[in-house]
Amino acid sequence: MGGISFTIFVDFLGKVVFVAYVACLLLGLSFISSKLGKKQYSFLLNLLGIILLIAIISMFYVGTSKVTEVSIGDVQGEGLLSISLEETVLMQSSWGFASGFYLVITSTILAMIPLFSELKNYFTRQKK
Repeated sequence: MGGISFTIFVDFLGKVVFVAYVACLLLGLSFISSKLGKKQYSFLLNLLGIILLIAIISMFYVGTSKVTEVSIGDVQGEGLLSISLEETVLMQSSWGFASGFYLVITSTILAMIPLFSELKNYFTRQKK
């Protein structure tokens, strides 16, 4: 992988981390506003946080797919990789997403639970 594409990928990851911070901030503010009785703000902040978390998952998957397409060919897999230091060495390797990626997916699902609960309460109140 060339120096330029590596720099672009590192910049991209910086943007992903920034979006993750904003998503966590929104979800935290949603929790606080829920405790303060501001249900409409809580719902909106929770929804925005979840949208950002879904965007992070999508951005990271697509970005990583593009980088691995150029370098090793696929996001997840295993095989022999050629490593060139002083001489070329073939190494058996396996690669793929680590626990952090799956942790974001899990947290997105968990963040949706209060949102669905709030929607259920809203529609229940509308029927009365």
